[in-house]
Amino acid sequence: MDFIIIGAQKSGTTSLAHYLNESEDIFIPKEKEVPFFLDLKMQEKGFNWFFREYFNHSKKGQLIGVSTPQYASHPEVFFEIYNNFPKSKLIFIVRDPIDRLVSHYNMAKRSGVESRDINDVIDDQFENLSLYRESNFYNKNIKKYIASGEYERVINKVLQHFPRKQFLVLDFKRLIDEKYKQDTLNKVCNFLDISNFTISNPNYIGMKGGGNIFNHHIIFKNIKKLVELTNTKSLIPGLLKKQYRLLNSFLDSQNVRGGGKTSKNNINKKNLTRLNRHFVSNYKDLCDKI
Repeated sequence: MDFIIIGAQKSGTTSLAHYLNESEDIFIPKEKEVPFFLDLKMQEKGFNWFFREYFNHSKKGQLIGVSTPQYASHPEVFFEIYNNFPKSKLIFIVRDPIDRLVSHYNMAKRSGVESRDINDVIDDQFENLSLYRESNFYNKNIKKYIASGEYERVINKVLQHFPRKQFLVLDFKRLIDEKYKQDTLNKVCNFLDISNFTISNPNYIGMKGGGNIFNHHIIFKNIKKLVELTNTKSLIPGLLKKQYRLLNSFLDSQNVRGGGKTSKNNINKKNLTRLNRHFVSNYKDLCDKI
């Protein structure tokens, strides 16, 4: 594995992967997220299966990488990544942590795993912050709305294992701003030691909000339940399973949804103050160093 876009979640990882895949020097699987080092079922199948399944169409000489923002939410994983791929380069994108939290919350609402008011969510997160920080990958109902925005903690964990020269931090604002987007991409190319290239669709923004069409998460959950109830998973051809994953990734990238969005304005003054005290100053200091 030559590089991994490790997060942060809801900070432009899909967009960056989309841009990089336009380079002839890069191959990233179409699946948006491939959490091998967190998924025990993937690990049981082994690295040979992993590379055959996701990188079989890569060309000789291409760098191969994945976009897996779950890794930054579970920073204990960097020890295992380094043990297996000590020369891998890691890319981390930071975004205003309150904006990131709101976007994360909206995604959870779209997928049907969150129904609480955002202020109730923030209250709960602060009261149980240690629990959320330490929850593992398989606690699907636990969303790390605050912990995923604690960038300094994640960065320190990365640098416990990886040399600084193998770690790049990007600013989300510069990735989506037309004035700085190409320069930011050139910075990534220099980091990966590949030729600079001009992106063909600079207006692309992954998870851009979609239209009021349908909530595909509910449909996919029902399909999964039906397969589990009928015990027919072993009868489904591998190619069909892969097409299922690709379709889910595509719909996720389009952010097809129903309903409106919560914004930062919906956070009450008490919680906004708590959030600012918790991590915004650290984020600003970090961006000044990028």
